[in-house]
Amino acid sequence: ILLITFYMLFISPVIIIGRDLLVAYPEINNLYESFEQGDFSNIQKSAIIINNSLNDIDNILSKYEGLFKLISLQNQYLEIKKNLEISEGFTDGINNLGYALEPISSYLENYQNNTQIRAGTDSFLSVTNSGLDYSNLLNQSVDRNPYIDLSIAKIVKANSKVSGVNYNLLPGFISENFLKLNNKFQGFVTTSELLDSTKYLPELLGMSNPKTYLILLLDNSRQKPQGGEISAFALMTMKNGSVSEVIVQTPD
Repeated sequence: ILLITFYMLFISPVIIIGRDLLVAYPEINNLYESFEQGDFSNIQKSAIIINNSLNDIDNILSKYEGLFKLISLQNQYLEIKKNLEISEGFTDGINNLGYALEPISSYLENYQNNTQIRAGTDSFLSVTNSGLDYSNLLNQSVDRNPYIDLSIAKIVKANSKVSGVNYNLLPGFISENFLKLNNKFQGFVTTSELLDSTKYLPELLGMSNPKTYLILLLDNSRQKPQGGEISAFALMTMKNGSVSEVIVQTPD
């Protein structure tokens, strides 16, 4: 009876915690793959799965808080709670980032090239039509920009707490899994900060007003300090996410 009681009150919740951590960890790898592929919808799905596992652990811990105190494991209890708070901060931030960047992901997936190369002509490149209007996706992206700032704030805040974790207070396999989770999560700090610049993409793509860019074409067979002699230049105008006009000329 004592063994059964010990199992039900202590061993069982620890095993469940370990199980949920094992469920969460593979999803971190899915998050990395989704970031590399620009699949921000899938990022949200993985973040939600991880959060559900963490919430499950949190609910279990709350039920056994009195037991942890009774058997003098209050410090261990608080350390697990601290790790959960850190992990949830990371996943909340990553989920916000996925939501914020989903319209840009949809834009890239649905973009239709309306330019063509014209070999043997002076223009080199031209537009075949006025291009599709992506203003709806670009406007969605602007509306979600606050979530980029929110996500970065959550991720940076969670990262600042990692150094205060005492893994020695935790059971071996729980400590090992939290350590792996935190190490993986920390990789998103730089990524999230780099993606902050995506806030400016709608304007750069001519959402509010057409934007014209000067593109220099260099001939590297004729060396110059800038990398090659300017053989031609192009004026490319973006409007509502599409190339609306291309003018290519030689400097002669």
